[in-house]
This record gives sequence, structure tokens and C-alpha cells, in this order.
Amino acid sequence: MDTKNSDKQSMSVGQVFALAVQHHQARHLPEAEACCKKILEAEPGHANALHLLGIIAYQRKDYDSCISLIQRSLSFNPQNAQALNSLGTVIKAKGNVGKALEYFQQALTLKPDYPEAHYNLAMGYHSQGKLDMAVKSYKQVLSHKENSPEVYFSLGNVFFDQGNMIEAIQSFKKVISYMPNNAIAHNKLGTAYHSQEKLDEAIECYKRAISLIPNFVQPRNNMGCALCERGELEAAAISLRHALKLKPDYADGHCNLGNVLKAQGKLKKAIESYDKAIQFKSDYAMAFNN
Repeated sequence: MDTKNSDKQSMSVGQVFALAVQHHQARHLPEAEACCKKILEAEPGHANALHLLGIIAYQRKDYDSCISLIQRSLSFNPQNAQALNSLGTVIKAKGNVGKALEYFQQALTLKPDYPEAHYNLAMGYHSQGKLDMAVKSYKQVLSHKENSPEVYFSLGNVFFDQGNMIEAIQSFKKVISYMPNNAIAHNKLGTAYHSQEKLDEAIECYKRAISLIPNFVQPRNNMGCALCERGELEAAAISLRHALKLKPDYADGHCNLGNVLKAQGKLKKAIESYDKAIQFKSDYAMAFNN
């Protein structure tokens, strides 16, 4: 006898849906899916079950099924801000950012204090290069979730792209205050200092990132560039060679090593590095120009 199915049949629709949510939160997707399908046998228009099935399809990267299920959910409950946000998320994943933004905005019309929709809207604006609007939306998220390092990191990236390094530095520092062992944030803070030509501060950030993740290629490359700018050419070459040992097809690393070798007067070796950069990135204008 299948006691699990027998138990479900004796439960109310609300209880089965609660069980579906529990399974989903525990990442038991087949079990959550089975619960939702059981609900739809009894109530084909159960909007929340359709929405949850759509989320499960999204997690499986079955985007077309996800869209169909969430649209069916919205046909039964068009005022569901969460479903509108989910629909925007999957449409953005399919590459239609403009249409996704419309759904995030609809979700926020229904639920103005919905931080997840503000966050998705901000990411969409950022991807479209609408940086001022992205900043505004990220700040809306922080007005509801002020202790969110993820949001501060994303906001810092927007400030960085704006060239607003003062605000970018403050945002990345905020991330580090919550997550002191976040190597990516230390590297990004370093790049912001580097952009301000604050080489000592940048190098310390890169060193911290490397100490946290020794095989992290970007800070080794970035530190090599900063050391080169500070005139420490041999140390720069060592850092860049270490980066290339970790990622031999790293075109930027080969080009940067070429710059160091050129500054050392090792022109033949510099040309070899530039050639390797072009080998791994055939349209690499910087390497061609050198």
C-alpha cells in the first residue's frame, strides 16, 4: 500500500500545498511537484500550485514550461505580485530584459514594498546601462533590507560603472563589514582604489583577496598591474606569471605580462606574451597596438 498517497488523499488542499512548500524549501523538487499536481487534480485553477510548478520548472531551466505555468497562475490570480516577479525573472533569463522590466514594475505597482522585485528591476536597469535608475532601485531595496551585503555589492558595481569610485568604495567596504572573508569584495574594493590610483590601498586589497582564495586569478592579475604602475617590475612579473599558471589562456594576463616585460626592456619576450594574448583573444586591440 502506498501510504504517502493515502496520506495526501486524506489531507486538505491547503495542507497538501503547505507540504509542497516544505518540500520545495528543502529542495525536494520531485516531491514538491507531485504535491502540486495532486492539488491541480482537485483544483485545476489553484494559482499558487501553478506558480510553484512554474518555479520548479525555472529551477530545472525549462523556461518555456515555467512561463506557461506562471501565465496560467496569473489567469486565475492576476493580482499576485510574486507571480509577476517570477514571470519577469524567467523572461529576463530568456534575454528579453525590456519585457521583464514591465513585469517587475507591475509587481511593484501591486506591492510597492517588495524588495525582491526592486532588486530584479535594479539588475535589469544595470544590464541596460540605465545606471541612475539602477542606483535608485537598489536604494529602494536597502530601504527594506538594509543589512544585505548582496545588494551593497551590486550597488557598488553600478557606482563603479558610473565612475563614482567614492561611493563604490563605500559600498564594497559595507559588503566587507558584513562578510570580511569575501575575496570577491576585497578584489572589487582593490579595483576601485586602483582606478583612483591609490596603489598602496589597492595592493593591500588584492593581497587580502589572494590570502582568502589563493587560486583567485583576477587579484593576482590586478596586483601585477598595480605593482607595475608602482615601478616594481619583477614583483609584477611574478604576480602575473602566477595568474597565468592558474589560467594559461588568460589573454589579459598575457598582455599585462607583455607590458611588464616591455618596461623591463625584454622586447622579444614581450612580443611573445602579446602574441599569446592575441592567440587566446583574436580581436585583442591592446595587444595588437603594443
